[in-house]
Amino acid sequence: MSKILIVAFSLAFMILWLAAYKKSYDNPRKRKKITLWIGSHFSGNAKTIYYYAVLVIYLSLPMLFGWLLLKIANVPYTEMLTINNDLQINFVYLCVITFIGGVTLSILATNIILIIAPGIDIPNNINKVTWIESTMEFPKQIAWIFPFCSACAEELFFRGACFFSFVGVGIDPYIAMLLVTVMFVANQVYLVNNPIQAIVIGSGSLFISVLGCIITGLTGAVIPSMISHAIYAAFFVRSNNSLNA
Repeated sequence: MSKILIVAFSLAFMILWLAAYKKSYDNPRKRKKITLWIGSHFSGNAKTIYYYAVLVIYLSLPMLFGWLLLKIANVPYTEMLTINNDLQINFVYLCVITFIGGVTLSILATNIILIIAPGIDIPNNINKVTWIESTMEFPKQIAWIFPFCSACAEELFFRGACFFSFVGVGIDPYIAMLLVTVMFVANQVYLVNNPIQAIVIGSGSLFISVLGCIITGLTGAVIPSMISHAIYAAFFVRSNNSLNA
């Protein structure tokens, strides 16, 4: 399989995934019509049911496209889920280090932004990101599930299917890391609404992707990166909601 072709497939799958997801909520009038239809056909909170459906779209497409990408690259799906037996350090420690590193670097980036522009209301801006705003429609006890599950799906696609497919067709691991990180940051920035959100979300995504690629390379599996990112995302949204409360 051509290296350029596998990268092209990964980009095409990512674009289809994001287009389908964003199309599901980007038109307020259409969103209202769908919500009204749900309310007339199903019992329960129509808006919450709608956001559950949107969540299913966001979670299912990367898993489907990731599976297809690995098939095209002729890489077994189990390869990205099998932790290297020769690993000299417990992968749980690596998960903790990656999580702490991601949080620390994100806080550092946020503080730098506040030093440059002290008047910015970062929590309020971040809470207006559509996917984060949608978590507020869920009961507080389970609101963390949206970012947690979304992070797992993103890891399976980016640090999982894309990274292992790239390396599997002969792309240098460092180049694969660069490609995956650029794609992941683009994915996150595409889903925001203003420059402040783009800078904050983009910088955090950069850190979590680089650290995720490193831990994936060390362990030979995407699971540690998936755990770290999922906890990071849930922590990030929960902390931001607390600051804005």
